[in-house]
Amino acid sequence: YNLSLTYQKPIAYITTGQNVPGDIEFADIDRLTDLILKKERYE
Repeated sequence: YNLSLTYQKPIAYITTGQNVPGDIEFADIDRLTDLILKKERYE
C-alpha cells in the first residue's frame, strides 16, 4: 500500500499467502480494506 502511494501506481494483484499461484488475487477495494483492517485471519 505504501509503495502504491509513493509511486502513484494502482494495485492490480495481492497475495495472501505463500502458495503461488493459489494465493494471488485481483486487488479489490473491499478486499484490501478487509486485509488492512485485519477483519480476516489467515493461518
